Amino acid sequence: MSGLLLLHLLGIGAWMGCVAVEVLIEARRGGSPELHLDAAALHLRIDLLVEVPALLLVACTGIAMLMSSTLTALLVLKLFFAAVAVASNAGCVWIVFKRRQAMKIGIEAVEAESARMDRMSLPLLGSWLITLSIGTYLLLGS
Repeated sequence: MSGLLLLHLLGIGAWMGCVAVEVLIEARRGGSPELHLDAAALHLRIDLLVEVPALLLVACTGIAMLMSSTLTALLVLKLFFAAVAVASNAGCVWIVFKRRQAMKIGIEAVEAESARMDRMSLPLLGSWLITLSIGTYLLLGS
């Protein structure tokens, strides 16, 4: 296994771990307005400190590996779903930042942004599953 692939896989693990933790944090937000605001603040810190760097690492190492790869139909399909995952996650991060601004307005604005983030998360999770499945197949088949 190349060093670049190892970095890519470590980045994927960090990225997925962040999202898993964020799902657990966000699941508590319905308990009260205070919990919702606490979840929003903690989610923002996780995005800034871990998730965005991990996402950038995955994207950069993926692009670097692509430069020395032969494109096949399966790899193009994987790239499509990987791009959907990255774009969906970038959209969620953008909403997390918008939610920080919504905190200045009130809990209703925060809840509206949270609902948008929930909807944006669905393509991320589905595309992850497909991308990981294809990536595992390609890794084990080579």
